[in-house]
Amino acid sequence: METLEIDVTRVPFGGDLEDSPAILVVSTGAGASTVDLYKRFRESPERCRSRTRVVAIVSTGVLNTPDQISASGRRRDGSSFEMNLETRRFEGPVAGNDPWVALVRMELGSLEPGAYQLVVKETVLRFAQLHHQERATNPTMSERRMSFKCI
Repeated sequence: METLEIDVTRVPFGGDLEDSPAILVVSTGAGASTVDLYKRFRESPERCRSRTRVVAIVSTGVLNTPDQISASGRRRDGSSFEMNLETRRFEGPVAGNDPWVALVRMELGSLEPGAYQLVVKETVLRFAQLHHQERATNPTMSERRMSFKCI
């Protein structure tokens, strides 16, 4: 198994991000930002060309100002990729909220032609004290899967 590079981009919610897919897997050139790739390929979420650099981009959906997200694990095992996310959601009154979306980008590398699968496992924890995200409790887990082909 190999560990893969990952980063989280915080994007203000609205406009171009509404009604977009939860997961994209696309070929990319060097220097393309996560937001640019997401906007460019959201209409065709499976654009994987073999033997070119490929990335997966996962959208968290709408989050509130105090919410946090982190990638706690990511790996590849043969033709299967796994991304583990942890989201901490604030459950209290929020004044002056600026909704946002996290776009989590995972580098998949250069892939050979064939079928692949991406599994995104997310644990959501909740916290009630605004400045104490570390006290988040009540975990719920979900899993999303995407099968894709590189041609």
